[in-house]
Amino acid sequence: MVFGWLRARRPTFGQLPAAAALYLKDFGLTVFVACIGLATGPEALRQIVRYGIALPVAGIAVSLVPGFTALYYGKHVLKMHPVVLCGALCGRQASTPALNAVTLAAGSNAPVLGYTVPYTIANILLTLAGPIIVLIT
Repeated sequence: MVFGWLRARRPTFGQLPAAAALYLKDFGLTVFVACIGLATGPEALRQIVRYGIALPVAGIAVSLVPGFTALYYGKHVLKMHPVVLCGALCGRQASTPALNAVTLAAGSNAPVLGYTVPYTIANILLTLAGPIIVLIT
């Protein structure tokens, strides 16, 4: 709170160039993903050996089939603008890094228009579905 107050009083306090902020954000995300991969990699290999190739195939299908279905529905049924639709797909996955990549590729903040509602719904469903899945298994 003190640093926020200082920044409000003196806008040059703590100023970071946009390129440096983007680099730090991307570097932090890369380190996070690398740590998660290193921590779960051996267990993932054991599970693949135990259950066979069906496990990664099912994981890929669970990820891609709803995404392509949403893409088709948004483009052909709802006739959404492609930039807004890309933002909505990022929100469906609750993926802020993907939204950052899409806004960078689009050169505008228009994808954020499609991001907000699916992101909210996805987070609510994730919160509600977690205990249900634990109770079922």
